[in-house]
Amino acid sequence: MAPIAQALVDRGAEVAFAVRELGRAAPFLAPLGLPIHQAPLALGAPGDVSRFADSFADILRWSGWIPDILPTLLRAWESLLQQVRPDVLVLDHAPTALLAAWFADLPAIAIGTGFTVPARGEPMPTLQPWEDVSRERLARAEDVVNEALRACAPGRLREPPSTISRLLGHATRFLTTFPELDHYGPRPDGRYIGEINTVDAGAPAVWPDLPGPKIFAYLAGDHRRMAQVLQALEDLGAPVLLHARDLDRGMLARRGSSVIRLEPRPVRMADALAQADLVACHGGHGVACAALRSGVPLALFPSQLEQALLAYRLTRQGAAASPKGGGDSGRELAVLAAVAHEPRYRAAAAAVAARNRHVDRAGGLRAVVHAALAL
Repeated sequence: MAPIAQALVDRGAEVAFAVRELGRAAPFLAPLGLPIHQAPLALGAPGDVSRFADSFADILRWSGWIPDILPTLLRAWESLLQQVRPDVLVLDHAPTALLAAWFADLPAIAIGTGFTVPARGEPMPTLQPWEDVSRERLARAEDVVNEALRACAPGRLREPPSTISRLLGHATRFLTTFPELDHYGPRPDGRYIGEINTVDAGAPAVWPDLPGPKIFAYLAGDHRRMAQVLQALEDLGAPVLLHARDLDRGMLARRGSSVIRLEPRPVRMADALAQADLVACHGGHGVACAALRSGVPLALFPSQLEQALLAYRLTRQGAAASPKGGGDSGRELAVLAAVAHEPRYRAAAAAVAARNRHVDRAGGLRAVVHAALAL
């Protein structure tokens, strides 16, 4: 959001932020010197951590979109909007703010990846295309959300949206991704503007001085199979540059590996991707998007739904490989070896890069700013 805010300020607009996590946002937003508010949220909403969400309706339900909570959450957003008095909202995954905009008939722009700007449908499409999720099951989840929307109606001049899809249609939507990285698959009506929140700072990319394909591993130390991934990287024998937040350094030190160089600081992405032959990561959109824009294939080890969905899309296109089920300790090594040594992965990644070479960050920023100022 920071680049969009700065571009709007440069055009004479007044900008204020409402953010969910102030601590995480502060390093990016504080230097702008703009007003920052705590975004309303429903702490302790009844989620279900035992399974993946079937659709966006489940994500909404688990975020407080149920009849007992949503009306109060909506009023909190309306109070904030009455205080700020905006002419337009620019939203990154803020569905309740969008609902407040609906009732206020306030223009809105939604930006984000395919996951946070979901494809529309009635019922909303599945987030688990690898499973046989019936239309009836999707509709049942959405019924609860629609009931919550109806619970917001009393005392209002405007009727609530009849469905999630209709609410989403209230916003002008921009997808900060490429069609190949859309979690729902390419959309004929999608406005794809590529990644715009790019911050490329950090340590230089330096690999061990060893022969073989260079692997850039960007991982989370608390991944449930981190030990197996590290073992696979070591067994492959190729030089590895590893940045892993929250990694127990003892886990790596006990191995005494000569093929893995741990860089505790974030690595300059452009520097790394200019040299890497493959990227090993969990499937976070930012890293995956940067890698494929540079034509570098991916070995993906997802840990949550958003990552698993992106892995599903990219493996089907041949630009990535990812383990398939089971507990075999060799599955991580098989994935890394395939991407490192089979040219088809590099060719598929290069094809993605070629198809999106025309998309530039400045053009995406201009499109969003123009839309915001025109509403």
